[in-house]
Amino acid sequence: MNLQNSVSKSSPPETSAPQNLDQLLAKKAFICDMDGVIYRGSQILPGVLQFVEWLKANKNFLFLTNDSTKTPREISEKLYRLGIEVAPKHIFTSSMATARYLAKQKPRGSAYVIGEPALIGELYEVGYSMNDVNPDYVVMGRTPNYRYQVIEHACKLISKGAHFIVTNPDPFYPLEGHMAPSSGAMASVVEITTSQKAYYIGKPNPLMMRLALDMIGAESKDAVMIGDRMDTDILVGIESQLDTVLVLSGVMTREAMRGYGFKPNYVLDGVIDIARAAHVDTFSEGTISDTTGSFSTYRKVMIMKTTEYFGNMPDELLSKVATGIHEERFETDETILVEGQPNDKLYIVFEGAVRIMHKGQQIAMLEKGQVFGDMSIMNPEATASASVVTNGTTGLLRLNRNDFFKLLKENPDIAQNMLRMLSRRLSETTIKLSNALRSA
Repeated sequence: MNLQNSVSKSSPPETSAPQNLDQLLAKKAFICDMDGVIYRGSQILPGVLQFVEWLKANKNFLFLTNDSTKTPREISEKLYRLGIEVAPKHIFTSSMATARYLAKQKPRGSAYVIGEPALIGELYEVGYSMNDVNPDYVVMGRTPNYRYQVIEHACKLISKGAHFIVTNPDPFYPLEGHMAPSSGAMASVVEITTSQKAYYIGKPNPLMMRLALDMIGAESKDAVMIGDRMDTDILVGIESQLDTVLVLSGVMTREAMRGYGFKPNYVLDGVIDIARAAHVDTFSEGTISDTTGSFSTYRKVMIMKTTEYFGNMPDELLSKVATGIHEERFETDETILVEGQPNDKLYIVFEGAVRIMHKGQQIAMLEKGQVFGDMSIMNPEATASASVVTNGTTGLLRLNRNDFFKLLKENPDIAQNMLRMLSRRLSETTIKLSNALRSA
């Protein structure tokens, strides 16, 4: 079944999203696109942290991408820089799909590759060798190195009998404010030159979905595909007999859907709608339970959201702050800050309490969700205005000044939010300290 050309202008599909998502939530496996679903540009989308944490706790899941230029580990690291913690085993690329397909078609074959090291590495992993004389296949992926001599040599090899395989049919990809040619566009040059059609592996080819489901041991009837594009994500889901979810957080609009003769099972504003339906979109006490000895980015964000200091900052900014935050635990009567001594850290209390001491007298008690050290983190010359001592077993989240400055440099939006909060906190702290000293 090929629905790609089934376009109906006269009878547009119904686009209203069902209000009841119980059947969607009951699915055992979730296959998700990334760009436009999980993040857009360098920002994660609303509800993503909660959605991903829900997947990790409850579902078999995989992130599916047509990008052939990066390894799962590199993509995992990119997600972590955005504040999303996903292990490489949950990522499946068109390079991986291409290598697995070729390994089944011709085990231990050879290929002439036009692509990045990620693609070459996947082919090596399945036992393929590189061959620029008489390869079994010419394999093309996305790369910035589409040199004329390389394309010409590929045409020569195909004309001599090599089969032509392309990682994905995407004609272009966004690059610094404009579109750059991708594997689909360059493959068309080779097809025209050689009069040989390529076989495209990535979305919307159901082959990629079949390989992805095999990787996680899932069946089509138990799985759902979530994406932001009708022509790739939703199409591959339908042709693979999965339920489909179109999110409007990426490139597609409801109006644009009228140009397609097929429709998804669900149309949502974003994955935040799934998080809401699963009741994981807001903070709860169980969210920060720590059974592993370390806090995930998600848990750090949820703790920050309970504070007045960070509570109004958007999740996508909090997730970036969280990547620079570390957890520490202290016993009773341990000194965290010494009055008059240099301090380059901001702390958040997530367990227990601390006593604020000025000239040997307790002037305040800070408990879970409260912040201290924030007045000095912006000033390299700052010293602690009071001593801070733990009041029993205490857990703190810590942000160092160097990490903080790095975040500010890379994310101007964080700087603006932090400056507003620091200004408000400075005014509040000055008033409280003055009142405390008068009454002491």
